[in-house]
Amino acid sequence: MDTTMLLTAEEVAEQLRVNVNTVRRYIRSGRLPAIRLGKGYRVRAEDLEAFLRSLATTSSREVEDEEPLSPEDLAAIHRGMEDIQAGRYIPLDELDAWREAGAEDAARRLEEVEAEIPPEELKAYLTEIAKRAKPVRWNARRSEFEEVRP
Repeated sequence: MDTTMLLTAEEVAEQLRVNVNTVRRYIRSGRLPAIRLGKGYRVRAEDLEAFLRSLATTSSREVEDEEPLSPEDLAAIHRGMEDIQAGRYIPLDELDAWREAGAEDAARRLEEVEAEIPPEELKAYLTEIAKRAKPVRWNARRSEFEEVRP
């Protein structure tokens, strides 16, 4: 029997000191290999080490080549900050439901900016994404997401 150590997404998040949703995004995007067991994921310790090595080997040249945020993105972040201050924002669990419903582009863009933007600005950015996304809700009877119609 193989004695490979399997870590939960929560354990990986604790080791990386990131939110468990970040780990789940890494898994869903294929950046971090994982095994699906029931409703959760398990990550082999070796796969986590390889993932960390791949992050550590990113050359400074690659980082320099990344595009800075556009003026439009920065304006959206500031608008979102104003929305948060006014109490107009979308809870993260609701945003996760939107991602699960197919907003992969939002998840990818969130990964790009997550490490560099202060949390309050990040929430503002998510608010702007939510404004552009089609609102959905979970239909428990049919076990699927459905678009919310006005």
